[in-house]
Amino acid sequence: DNPQAIGGGRDTETAEEQRARFIRYLQSLARGTPASLLFCAGQAQLLSLDGLVMERAYRVSLEETPGHVNLYVWNGVGQTSAELCTAISRQIEGYWDEGTQQWIPGYRPAGMRVDVEPMQEQAIPVTLELDAATSDRTAALQTAAVSALQTAILAEPVGGLLRPVELLNSVLTLPGVLGARLHTPTESVPVPPYTALIPGAITVQWNPET
Repeated sequence: DNPQAIGGGRDTETAEEQRARFIRYLQSLARGTPASLLFCAGQAQLLSLDGLVMERAYRVSLEETPGHVNLYVWNGVGQTSAELCTAISRQIEGYWDEGTQQWIPGYRPAGMRVDVEPMQEQAIPVTLELDAATSDRTAALQTAAVSALQTAILAEPVGGLLRPVELLNSVLTLPGVLGARLHTPTESVPVPPYTALIPGAITVQWNPET
């Protein structure tokens, strides 16, 4: 993880995230299972020549049908590359390591075909009005509201349902916000296995009546 506030960084792994990752690792020990496929894909990353992480798997999911698994991956920033999908396929199928002159076993279930594809990105536009005292109607508060809405959208997991109330709640806890009205979206947005929700155009305005 990269704790610095630079492009491509992320917060240091929390104790709960570490615990969840360890559980996924234990589930992956029996190879050829859906859990092992998800774990394998979730560890994927592309490195530059000097060892910097250029792209990583941020979110993975799968759909399983008889004899076939579709595995979907998203890099967390947009436009998941074919190179990352190919790297995941290589790990899943197994490969010959020239350095050690050994065959590295894969994770693919026997008799199953596993196709790795990038998740489709679905942009969620948001239009919202804020209530605040005149002294609190600052650009900084608007920026904080936009950031909170973006975080709520990006945090919605595969299989989840992004509800309008979640977007409202994300801004109502901000210091200075007295109330909020959401104009769009007006309905809950489901997140199928092949989709990653991303923020669309976000407009935060002040309530003209207060």
